[in-house]
This record gives sequence, structure tokens and C-alpha cells, in this order.
Amino acid sequence: ELNNATYSDTAKEISFDKAFAGPGFFDLESKSYYSPNSLVPPAITGLLNGDALRAFKDNGIYYVCGDNTRPELVNNASSYHALRTTVAYNGFDGIVIIPRYATSIYYNVTTFAEEEYLFNTIYYNLPEVRGTWREIYALEVSRVTLQTLSLPPDAYMFHQANMRASDITQAVQPYFPNGKFSLLMLWVEMVTESIRKRVNWPIVSRPMQEIVQIFLDRENRDTCGVKFAKLIKGNQLIGVQVTGGTKECPWPISVPGSVKGRDTVSAWKFEQLSPADPLTVWVPTKPNQTQTILLDPPVPWVMS
Repeated sequence: ELNNATYSDTAKEISFDKAFAGPGFFDLESKSYYSPNSLVPPAITGLLNGDALRAFKDNGIYYVCGDNTRPELVNNASSYHALRTTVAYNGFDGIVIIPRYATSIYYNVTTFAEEEYLFNTIYYNLPEVRGTWREIYALEVSRVTLQTLSLPPDAYMFHQANMRASDITQAVQPYFPNGKFSLLMLWVEMVTESIRKRVNWPIVSRPMQEIVQIFLDRENRDTCGVKFAKLIKGNQLIGVQVTGGTKECPWPISVPGSVKGRDTVSAWKFEQLSPADPLTVWVPTKPNQTQTILLDPPVPWVMS
């Protein structure tokens, strides 16, 4: 708990953790999923404690997870942007807090019985909400599917207790007919099934450092003033013009097919994670410079 921790306590804890992540212990530093400058604070504490935040920065931690259920830890100007700490509000300036969704699979539950007990205790005065684990999971699936299709990069909150699996014997059809599953595993199966019923986009799990960069890049794009214009010829959309704004800014343009110049324009980067994923052209815009992306093939266009 870091809400009342001193600078010394916080710095010692972080340096101890970093040592265990290094060679001779867990050797996480060599792993692609390790995020050396990011942290999930214990119980999301310390984010209004200037001493703890200063210890974060002095020990190489610049990015931390927040909690979207706590208004003081989210960017109220845009849910697609991170929040930066300030001396006036947090006691220290410049730590980046990225959003993270909570779930109704609580941090200390390991079984369906525990989940039902805690959920129904919390909502004891709302009989229309209380229910069995299946009904609780159905609520989760509905909520998370809607959130996911809004395309936020926010991660979801889970804890060690939710990963208990080895001694679970209950079968859940059709997902785990032989048991041996955790609450987290079932959540993932049911949520991804719901999403795949609606879209066939690839689902990518990213390390925290990459999620941070997605938020920072989005904020940069939202403030760089890029302008767009459709290129229409007859009854076809043949392309898009992209004009840079006030600063350099790589901008993603998703297209339904391909684009002309894919093999010749070296400045563009192309992203397509699966055959079902629409091609995305990353265009490096510069102030007042216009670039043209021609669709291949053009798209039928009917003016109403």
C-alpha cells in the first residue's frame, strides 16, 4: 500500500523488485513482454502521494496503471488519452497514468461460489442485478463486448486469485468440459466468443509498454491537426488526401483493399495482422505537406 508510504519505502520496494526481475533471479529483463519503465501499483495506490511518485521516477518508472472506476485517475477530457500527474493534484509532476478497466471478477475470488457470494453481497439491495455466476458472466460479456467495439486500448484488471485452475473439477460446457480452468480463463473464452460473433478482427495482447505508447501516439495524433479530403471520380472513391497539421505525426489510414504504391513508397508503413484485418497505411505527415493515397481497387461511391 503506497498511499502513505515514504519516498524511502517506495524506492526500496521498487529497487528490490527490479533486482528480482534481473539476471540471477527471474531474468524478466530479457523477455519481450517485460516493461521496465511501467508499473501496476499495489491496489492502484500511491498515485496521490508525491513522495511515492517521485520514487517511481527516480527508479525508472514513468508509466503506471490507473483504475477507470476512480474519476481522479482518468482523463476527463478524453477517455482515449492517458492522464499526467501534477504537483497541484498528485503531489508530483509528469507520471503518466494509463486507463484500465475493472471487472466484476473480484480480486480475491477463486471459484464460482466465492464470486457469487461477493457479487451478490455487494449488490444485496439490487435484486434485479444479483444472480448466479452464469448471469454475472453474461453481464460481463455484454459490457466488455460493447467496450471493446468502441476500440479503446485499455487493459482489464485481473489478479492472482482469479488464476486458480489446477484443482478446479467443475466442467463448463462447451469451454472446459474436463474442468481445470480459472475464472480468468473462462472470462477470456466467453468474451472473445462474443466479440468474434460480431467481428472477425484479430485480437492482440500487448505488453504494458506498448499499451502506453498507443495512448501517447493517440494523444499526439489528436493534437497535430491533420486534415483529410476524399478523392471522388465519377461514382468511385479513388483515394484520400492527407495534409499535415502543426507538427509531424504518423497517421493510420485503413482501406478496404490495397493501395497503389504499396511496393514503391518507402515512407509509408503497412500493417495487416491477419487476412481478416483491413490494411492500415501509416502515413508520416509533416506540417502543410499533402500526400495522396490511391485505393486499389477504387470503391463504389454513391452521393445521396
